[in-house]
Amino acid sequence: MTSATELRYPLRDAQPRWLKLAFPIGVALVLVTGLVRVLAGQPLSAQAPRLIVLGVLVGSWLLLRRAEVVVDQKGIRVPLRGALGWDDVVGVEQAGPWSDVVRVRCKDGTSRPVALPPGYTEQVAEIGGKPVLPRPDRTR
Repeated sequence: MTSATELRYPLRDAQPRWLKLAFPIGVALVLVTGLVRVLAGQPLSAQAPRLIVLGVLVGSWLLLRRAEVVVDQKGIRVPLRGALGWDDVVGVEQAGPWSDVVRVRCKDGTSRPVALPPGYTEQVAEIGGKPVLPRPDRTR
């Protein structure tokens, strides 16, 4: 749901197409090779580490598929990175030619990435009531 006071961006939309296909194909390959090994007579206990890793990977993938970045009047909430209140933000940095995410400049002078494409820079600044700052010179 996107409105003038809130922006929700699912992280699954930020993933490249090849990554969306690579994970399910990799899971299928792990399952098929495990099934072939069990059918060939290898004991199931030998497959336990592989199944644990597979469970962790599938769980992580499902978590990221459901996760979304939320920008609202309270601040910015990025899954697995925590929340950042607007009180701690000076402004939203203008995207550079090689930028792939929106970045916000904090009061302590650091720059934190937000998992949004650079096209959302003005919208994030408008929601937070912060200025769009010029791109910092990172050549030094």
